[in-house]
Amino acid sequence: NVTASATNSHLNIARVNQLEVGRSPLGKGALVNGDQVQWLDNNSSMNLYNFRNVGKVFVHDSANDDFTIGEVDELKITSSIYSNYKILRLNNQLGFNGKNGDLSIAEVGRDFDTIDIRNKLSKLNINIADDGNYSINIFNPDRLDCRLLAAARLVRGAENAQLIYKMGDGKPTGQIDIRCDRCELDIWD
Repeated sequence: NVTASATNSHLNIARVNQLEVGRSPLGKGALVNGDQVQWLDNNSSMNLYNFRNVGKVFVHDSANDDFTIGEVDELKITSSIYSNYKILRLNNQLGFNGKNGDLSIAEVGRDFDTIDIRNKLSKLNINIADDGNYSINIFNPDRLDCRLLAAARLVRGAENAQLIYKMGDGKPTGQIDIRCDRCELDIWD
């Protein structure tokens, strides 16, 4: 297990079971080039994180970080501003609460469990196999520029969601919830 809270750093890890980023405070009143910077009150800022294979990643508090992840089973991001995430493969779960940061997932495992995105002012690119069985729930369709797989079937009348799409012929095993304000969303195969 690894825990990291830093600024202006580069962390490169090949394999780890559990990783926590931004759990501990960096300190108040940080200076950059002699000027006090408010957003450095975050617990991780201006870092480069490169992880090849990770079981679970928990990002507690991040500002202006760049994450590159080869393969991850579970990724939970509770607070992220101006941070970007590039993931080659997501196997099971994603929880993303952020603002002004982009997310790109090159491949989502066919048997994933949940993807829950609550974001503002971001670009989201997610590649999911079109032979899987899952649902896509979009809660603010009028606040989102959305492009989905051609095979996505619109289903009406579901609880609390504005738009619900289904993929596959069987019972959905995975669920994607999108709550975005002024985001671009591309879900493709």
